[in-house]
Amino acid sequence: MAFDIANLTIISNNQKSGNVPALWLYYNENGDTMTTAGAITTGRFTVGDQVNVIDADYGNNTFYNVTVVTDAGVVTLVANS
Repeated sequence: MAFDIANLTIISNNQKSGNVPALWLYYNENGDTMTTAGAITTGRFTVGDQVNVIDADYGNNTFYNVTVVTDAGVVTLVANS
């Protein structure tokens, strides 16, 4: 796994009071399995955020929900159905 923070972009942020999910875009240039815990490790996510992952060949675009974020910033993603 080779998470690269440079490939992560926030699309929308919390503009309202309270807990509002953010939308993220991640370019998966290394073809990592995104549902593996630790595929993304950063303290920037919160549970409920959504991540749009674009594969390296630009042929697949998948949305994931952030379901767990540990104190170490390890993020668990579940495919959005």
